[in-house]
Amino acid sequence: MDIINAPDFEDHVQEILDLLHTPGLAIAIIQDGNIESKAVGMASLEPPKPVTPDTLFDIASSSKSLTAACVALLVEDNERYPQVQWDSKVSSLLPDDFVMAEKRYTDDITVEDILCHRTGLPSHLIEKLTGQTFEDFLHQHILKPLGMTSTHLQPDAAIAAGLEERMAIQYTWVDEQLKAVPWMQTPEQQGCGSIFTSVNDYIKYVQAMTDRQHPFTNEIVTAVTTPRIIANPGEEINELGPRSSPTLYALGWENIWYRGHKVIQHNGLITGSGSLHFFVPDLNFGGVVLANSDTASSIGTVLVKEMLDLLIGIPVRERDEHVALERGKIEKEKEQLRGDALKKKIWPTFDGTTEPQKIPLASYTGEYWNAGYHGLRVQIKNEELFVDATDRSDGFVLQFEHVRGQTMYVAHLATRCGDVELEPEELEAEFRFDNDRVVKMGINLEFVLEDKIWFDRVIRPSSRESSRAGEAFTWV
Repeated sequence: MDIINAPDFEDHVQEILDLLHTPGLAIAIIQDGNIESKAVGMASLEPPKPVTPDTLFDIASSSKSLTAACVALLVEDNERYPQVQWDSKVSSLLPDDFVMAEKRYTDDITVEDILCHRTGLPSHLIEKLTGQTFEDFLHQHILKPLGMTSTHLQPDAAIAAGLEERMAIQYTWVDEQLKAVPWMQTPEQQGCGSIFTSVNDYIKYVQAMTDRQHPFTNEIVTAVTTPRIIANPGEEINELGPRSSPTLYALGWENIWYRGHKVIQHNGLITGSGSLHFFVPDLNFGGVVLANSDTASSIGTVLVKEMLDLLIGIPVRERDEHVALERGKIEKEKEQLRGDALKKKIWPTFDGTTEPQKIPLASYTGEYWNAGYHGLRVQIKNEELFVDATDRSDGFVLQFEHVRGQTMYVAHLATRCGDVELEPEELEAEFRFDNDRVVKMGINLEFVLEDKIWFDRVIRPSSRESSRAGEAFTWV
């Protein structure tokens, strides 16, 4: 347990925080049943307030692990929920609520599928089957039994519990400075994010998983940590760090191998906050890292690999420069699909000059619909196609730059978090025609998917036609 109590640990972590533009961090580790925690840096810059092991952070997608654990409790409870098994069809459990774009998907998707990033809605499943809110089920069956009294779903719940003074202010690096961003109330993300917790609280969950403690049996831990799919197949092979492996996704957990040791983990990242929790079965070692910036999960990756190097006994001269590797990955991700790089991906022979827009922009305007993202309205602004989607919790605007063929575009994505305008992003976009009519719009809104998110264009009838019942709009 000397790892985080070493004399130079805090100074080393502070160096990493400074390099990766992060105000503060908290870490807790468990080894052979013994728990230690430490905090470095600031939970708030103005007014200044240091991080402590009891500071609360938004753990973002790390929340998926707790959701999978909730579903696993239903699967194991054959007395009250015999119909819930990993291979149960979701359509049979939610006959009135679950309909996919194609019947074969509706018929085939299982409980296992919705927990390993092949689709989503596990928290809704829990609510429908138990008659409880997801929040109540989580508290009753996991948080309360484990004594996690400082863990809450959504910031408003943490504030209502009197914990606002312990909540870390969230920061993002914009225009070469750290800017505070607000805690976001995102009820539509429950089950896949928005859990606020501290390292002193969350390490209890990690310990329960590593030691198979109540409420988690060996069968539950095995089920949720057994790999099901390769995460981002083909994309990651050439991006692997030294002595690492492709990521295999389980149910709310990921499996990677580092220097021959299996690391079961999950990270999370939102604007201004992030996390990484993990355990290494053959070393009887685990932990959680929380920080208040966009680079939190990268810092977690650095610290986990550095700690494993120490535990395994790797000589200093043979250790990799983990900080430099993570900084390189961050910079590469920022630059690889920007400007000409993205245009060259869209048009491999791109020579620096885009083709002129010949088809009138009015041919593209109108309403577009996707069942998951709902409606987007394409308009014309400053002689370019434009979408204003600021009417949702994760609001954004898109400005389209034509590249080639009257179909291929770069969509310039602008987002805000509170009053802070975030770093712009560039996405691949495409319009599809049927004869002379635009019928679909695709945008690469989800980087983990190989294909774009496709929106069908809809045509609203004239006022006289719309007066007839059942004709609100028709598909093109």
